[in-house]
Amino acid sequence: MGTRVFAYEGLIGTISDSATVTGQTSSATGIAIHVTTTQVLIKNISGKFQSGETITAPSGSLTLLDSGSPAIAVAKIDGTWTSTDTSRVDLDGWTTSETNYIKIYTTPEARHNGTWSNDKYRLSVNSQYRGGLNLYAANVKIDGLQIENSADAHDHLAMGIREFYAPSAPQTCTREISNCIIRYSGTTTPDNSTTNSAILLDSSSNTISTCKIWNNMLYGFGNGIRVGYCTTGSTYYLYNNTIVNCDAAGDSVRVYGQWAPDKIYLYMKNNLVQGTTTNYRISLYPTALYEHSSNISSDNSSPDGDSYRNKPVTFLDPSNHDYHIADYDTSVKNKGVDLSLDPNLPFTADIDGQTRPFGATWDVGADEGYYIPTEYVCTIKETGSDFKTLSSWNEAIKCDLVHSTGTRVFSHGGITGTIPNGATVTGESSGATGKATHATSAQVLIKNISGRFTKNEKVYYQDTNSNYIILSDYGSPAIAIAKIDGTWNVADSTATISGWQTSPNNYVKIYTTPEARHPGKWDETKYRLSAQKNYTCVMAISVPHVYVDGLQIENTGGNPSANREMLRDYYTNAPLSGEFEGQTFYREISNNYIRYAGSTTANRVTGMEFNTSFATGTYKAWNNIIEGCGTGIQASYCTSGSTYCIYNNTVKAKEEWCYGMYFNAKWSYTQKYMFLYLKNNLIQGSTNCYYVGSINGLYKETWNNISGDSTSPDNDYRNKPVYFMDISNGDYHLSEADTLAIGTGLNLTSDSWLGFNTDIDGGLRHATGAWDIGADQYNSARGMMKVGRNRAGPDPTFRLGDVFSFPNPAKGGINPTIHAEVGIADSVELKIYNIAAELVHSANISDTLQIINNKYAYEYTWQANGVASGVYIYYIDARKQGEKNIRVVKKLAVIR
Repeated sequence: MGTRVFAYEGLIGTISDSATVTGQTSSATGIAIHVTTTQVLIKNISGKFQSGETITAPSGSLTLLDSGSPAIAVAKIDGTWTSTDTSRVDLDGWTTSETNYIKIYTTPEARHNGTWSNDKYRLSVNSQYRGGLNLYAANVKIDGLQIENSADAHDHLAMGIREFYAPSAPQTCTREISNCIIRYSGTTTPDNSTTNSAILLDSSSNTISTCKIWNNMLYGFGNGIRVGYCTTGSTYYLYNNTIVNCDAAGDSVRVYGQWAPDKIYLYMKNNLVQGTTTNYRISLYPTALYEHSSNISSDNSSPDGDSYRNKPVTFLDPSNHDYHIADYDTSVKNKGVDLSLDPNLPFTADIDGQTRPFGATWDVGADEGYYIPTEYVCTIKETGSDFKTLSSWNEAIKCDLVHSTGTRVFSHGGITGTIPNGATVTGESSGATGKATHATSAQVLIKNISGRFTKNEKVYYQDTNSNYIILSDYGSPAIAIAKIDGTWNVADSTATISGWQTSPNNYVKIYTTPEARHPGKWDETKYRLSAQKNYTCVMAISVPHVYVDGLQIENTGGNPSANREMLRDYYTNAPLSGEFEGQTFYREISNNYIRYAGSTTANRVTGMEFNTSFATGTYKAWNNIIEGCGTGIQASYCTSGSTYCIYNNTVKAKEEWCYGMYFNAKWSYTQKYMFLYLKNNLIQGSTNCYYVGSINGLYKETWNNISGDSTSPDNDYRNKPVYFMDISNGDYHLSEADTLAIGTGLNLTSDSWLGFNTDIDGGLRHATGAWDIGADQYNSARGMMKVGRNRAGPDPTFRLGDVFSFPNPAKGGINPTIHAEVGIADSVELKIYNIAAELVHSANISDTLQIINNKYAYEYTWQANGVASGVYIYYIDARKQGEKNIRVVKKLAVIR
């Protein structure tokens, strides 16, 4: 039987390592290598141990739960590490096979984050002629370690990981080394010996090896990866490794087929080598199979041609050995080949555990650049803030957000003196210059940057000692956020959002906090844009990518002959050319209250107008209330290929002839379609509720749109008079007396174009089942007493209801919230596992009970900022005395 691993229970006393154990039923004997809390590994077995029998040792006993299995020896390195592991590891004295191997790995808590970390596991040795980790055993997998060697490297061949010659008997070997950081940390300069290497794969003439090396960062040695003495039939996979300054021996990646007169197999893809004399030296017999792709070199030695040669790469902080790719680098981003379906070594993550790819395709090297822009947040309040009006914020901050070398947001520890808006600032150590658009108490957005500012440097205005900030980071691409906060006794006037260059990842967002936001009806104590505008609009948008959420906008202009508009898009009135040719736009307009408050006719009055003419893009408008306009939502000058998603809006016309929604594709220049999705909209008070024309083509998909007349595009929703709470006072919440809008809408939680789950008040809509039509969800969480609604209370019965997480996926640093409906429980436990079934978080969420949508629910927000991108499994265990436990297992995704 040899060696087997057993599960056990009932340990009495102790069974020390190497103790002889005996089965009390079977009389089998063996040597207990080690006893964990759940398993025992026994070697040198004589006889056959039986499931259920007690085995005894001189000082203890335990009961076996099975008859044992062949073993894989796993060293799971866990926890935080304030001290360094300083003992050289020689994996010798093992007999292994391809299925019975050794695995050494770190858990997320013990693992580095792609840069060397002194509070994570690290193996630090001073070992001459050896590595910190030496592979004598034939079948070994190493994952996620930090290894350094500080031995005198001039004469003594310091190494990180070394593969040793096999014994005289022929054997096959399988080695995997992945996600490791291996560095030389000695004070001497490594000599030119070819065996002075971060990873040395050095088999012999009687060994056939299969070696897979991927996602490693290697720096400081004489060589990066050296493959020598290769035996015929051996195979080597070198994928997505980053190798820096391994140059003393002249080669960073060296493969030498000395013992392979017939054939070896070498696959080399997506490797990144910088700062060496010769980046790649491959010496193979002509019979070798050599497959390579997308290997970058800083010299001319890449095997993949000029597109990958002489490419200087910009790392995030190379002086401190942070070899993550800087977001402004152009050499490696999207330049790799996709290996997710590689037939021999498929993988989908980088050294940080982040999913590949982030962009269009894979990056080269160990790091997949996640270029997540940072939100640059300015507060707009009536008093005591960064700005007092939306217009003054736009005028000060407007810039090019797309080209991150020109504009970056930096964190800082506070302002000394004064840095005026638009001031030219200089980095004291870097010499970089730029214009500080505005410095908040914690951030500064600098545009027109020349050079590169660096972390911890002083950035000053005029005087280095009087007006300055100390940067806390290297800066990031920006998302410009206007956060409107506080109470507002006086209305803001007009706002034109213009002068920006944006992208889908670098956009402008304007929103109100709960304190500044309307409660679903007009409120004079909340933020509002109010102006008397004839022949123009109150809020104009001429920026490609803009989000507007939770504002109140009104026009009081009284000239009946003038166009009077509340919110209008003015993107472009001429064909795009040059850098911007082919650029698309994107708009999200949500949870706003828009009204015409003038005293004259609503003729020529428009609530929301999309007017892009020559630009193609996507509009999404939902949960808006539009009151008193001649046309509620209009899109008439629309470019072919544009998409409009108009969902759950409530429009109340001032006069019968008014249009609720007006769509016409009459400017479809390229003779393609415009795409229109109308769902769950509610229009009342007009004999022209919907006009959906078709000139040059209009694709329409419409569902559950109510009209007070016969114009709804959905036959069953025509001529439906809906009851609101208080029309005379502008309260368009649904009345409890209504039966036509409540519960008759489409559930859009998982809509492919625009999935959302709240109403204009921020209350949750139903996770399952029908929604209400219009901006208001009658069964929302905003509190029924406030609007005088009566209903039965929530059911406390302990039973399973809806369980879900939102947002899912959780993107861009947003933490996911887990929602579980089980009635009232005695206890509710939550556990979250990664895809490898390793526990990453647990919590007792019994105290999170609340009433949502008239149901008892437990809601818990997982603070997931420190976890890697990926799919996670959450497990809920709800218990109540006398009832069967409720257990639910579901998945959520996190994207950083």
